[in-house]
Amino acid sequence: MTHNEPHTDIQQFKIANFLKKPRLPLHKAKAYAESQPPAAEALFYFFSNQYENISEQHIQNLNSLFVAAGKDIGNFMEPATVLNPTEALRSEKLHVIKAHLAGLTVACSDGEFALRLAESAVANNLALTSPFSDGKATCQESYEAERGMTCLRFIDKTDCFFLIQCVSSADSLYFPKENILVYLSHARAVDVKRLQFKLISEFRKIIGYAQANNRFGGAIASHSRPAHFYYESWPVLVAIHNRPDIASKIPCLIMRKGHDFNDLKLLFPQMGSIVLNPDDISDMTLDGHQWLIHIGNNPHLRRAYRDYDAADQYLLDRILQAPSDVALQKAKQIDGCYPLVWIGVEGQKRCWLEQVEGYAYMVNELAKRFPSLGVVFDGWTLPFTPSEKSISEVKKDQRIAHQIIKKLNTGIKQVSVIGENSNTKIFVAHKIDFFICNFATGSLYVSRILHKPGFCHLSNVLAKHTLQTNIQIHPNRNVYLLPKKFVTDKRSSVSYQQTAKRWFFNMIMRLLKNKNLKAVESGEISYSINKKEFYPFIEQRLDKVLLNIQNEKIRLFLEPSFSIHPDVRHYLKMACYGNMLEVFPTLDFPKKLSDLIGFRESYLKQHIIYGVFSYGSHAELDLPSEFMVWLGNPLERVQLHAQQFAINAANENQPTDISTIINAGHKALDNYYTRLISGIDVPFGECTEAMLDKAIENLAHQFIFIGINEQQAQSFDRLCTLMDWDRSLFPDQLPNKYQVDASAFSNEHLQKAQELIQYDKRLYEAALNWVVP
Repeated sequence: MTHNEPHTDIQQFKIANFLKKPRLPLHKAKAYAESQPPAAEALFYFFSNQYENISEQHIQNLNSLFVAAGKDIGNFMEPATVLNPTEALRSEKLHVIKAHLAGLTVACSDGEFALRLAESAVANNLALTSPFSDGKATCQESYEAERGMTCLRFIDKTDCFFLIQCVSSADSLYFPKENILVYLSHARAVDVKRLQFKLISEFRKIIGYAQANNRFGGAIASHSRPAHFYYESWPVLVAIHNRPDIASKIPCLIMRKGHDFNDLKLLFPQMGSIVLNPDDISDMTLDGHQWLIHIGNNPHLRRAYRDYDAADQYLLDRILQAPSDVALQKAKQIDGCYPLVWIGVEGQKRCWLEQVEGYAYMVNELAKRFPSLGVVFDGWTLPFTPSEKSISEVKKDQRIAHQIIKKLNTGIKQVSVIGENSNTKIFVAHKIDFFICNFATGSLYVSRILHKPGFCHLSNVLAKHTLQTNIQIHPNRNVYLLPKKFVTDKRSSVSYQQTAKRWFFNMIMRLLKNKNLKAVESGEISYSINKKEFYPFIEQRLDKVLLNIQNEKIRLFLEPSFSIHPDVRHYLKMACYGNMLEVFPTLDFPKKLSDLIGFRESYLKQHIIYGVFSYGSHAELDLPSEFMVWLGNPLERVQLHAQQFAINAANENQPTDISTIINAGHKALDNYYTRLISGIDVPFGECTEAMLDKAIENLAHQFIFIGINEQQAQSFDRLCTLMDWDRSLFPDQLPNKYQVDASAFSNEHLQKAQELIQYDKRLYEAALNWVVP
């Protein structure tokens, strides 16, 4: 890799980083013009690790520029360009070795990255693949920026990049010379502004810090939002705890003041921990010559993480072993109540507008059936060191709960955990029978952590996004989200239609570019629900919810290749709230059912195991099982599959004519359904009547659902009735993207195809007879 001459590099750096027209008053323009060139040199030399070239004049000019701009980075610095990894690899402006950058982004996006980062840190050897050379980029610096952001600087000779951490251990990569931010799990141009503010405002101190022999000082494990702490940081903390070789060498676990949603001394008494404000953290690093890491998993990989159950059980065990006096006192207030219902109120955005009247009505109706009903009111969670803003949010929720209580019939016992910490809430929530609350963060403790059954509500816009991304985890099968037909989204400042259009546009842009653009957030949309429609929805399912019977069998759903359009998976994932494990030979993992042998039984029973596998292969899991399947017209299926084999052959420069394909011995073209459902494998052309009999027997006795591709609407109706899923999440007809090329099949080909599906046709006919409306 070659570099330009330094002067040219500095000019490019100025173009990329400094505004052509700074936003300054006219009387400051002269001072800015004089200060900007040496200020740019100062930053360039810092990012190039050429500290010896930074003079006192450089430092003074950078400070003068900063002061002239009113200490507002946006007044003189260009906003960073945000690219996703694919765009970064194509960018001509980013001067890196693209193959190495690809390796770096893959490593940083791995589900085990946070744990590996901690493992490297305790060895005082923090290094990542260098995007600048064939070697490693090393780190001995971390910078505490605003809003709880940790920035690690990795250097390689005269180049550097920053690993930005806030939600996860690898939110983004920042390349300062080009002013490019590469999205990994979370990225905003404002993050770069905060880093720049930190570097420029303390530049003199930072020059000395960057040249010192700094040591690893500890791991930050907190976030301003409890959901990010319990979804992203908490699992890594437990994983570290389970690795004594790492845990024993971490000097200190750190939580930021106001972000401490649990007490690490209680949870991990054998590990040192402390709560610090951001200034203390900055002093710890810059003055104490230490560097820190932030630990957190990639939020986009929540569904790939399989150990939430174990981590949450550890949390619950610790809380139940040492409840606070407040927790005991609150639990005592609702002793003897049945059922005990958890009610989540919200005084913030995205709330149920009629929650006061709605909750009061539903609780009073429940009390008519259950005279010993008890109510727990939940709302804002306080950290152990709350800020004034958090306390003000608590008061909003408390006012709502008070209004509800005033409308309740006399004699209904109730207690409030609004404004309590996580541990008090979890201790009390452990005793509840069901909940009614928000589908998102509002259900974190009762649903994700405690696996309680219950009922949820959310705006349609946010519900759609949440279901599409599967970002909220609801492991209990007896959790119900109120269907969209009962919910009307509303917004007071602009029309809902305008809001929805703006939000969907920005969401599409994010999905396409993986960029966190400034937008009207879905969370800003509140919603209306008719209480007299919501309560019957609850009443119809309440007995089932109170029984809270869990799956005794694992559910395996077969999608034989070309039996139905694969878009069906998208709707299934939404309907089961993301609790679906896909098993396909084309995946890296899991490719086959035997790959799931190491998975916990409870985890498998929480999920629908969906994909291509044969009946009988489940025996390796040694668990009671029941099956579901999609079937389609066997002739069309075999033609589509033959066409795919022809495409594959073309890619391998092999013969592609249908005659060759049909006679090539592909078992998937020879009574494919019969093979899969009978669980019997024989050589090509040797399927038997006995196999058909076995397939029919299995289909009749082991399959609880048979979906028919040619009857999609009716199949979705039956599936949703069976599973008690929201039918509105499914279309009546999937897109028909796959078409048989009739011209490719001669009469001779069709005759041969008919011979190859003779048993499948009879199996399909039997299935049609069973599912006739």
